[in-house]
Amino acid sequence: MSLIRLRRERKKQWIDKKAGWSPRRLTILLIMLIAAMWYLGVGF
Repeated sequence: MSLIRLRRERKKQWIDKKAGWSPRRLTILLIMLIAAMWYLGVGF
């Protein structure tokens, strides 16, 4: 029983870690997208 609980806690921590990473990645993706659109806009 405690093993299942431990596994669940680990999974929750992993999800929290992933959630912590997400906004930064999204920001980087957004900046790259805007830069690409601006580059294409200037190019054409």
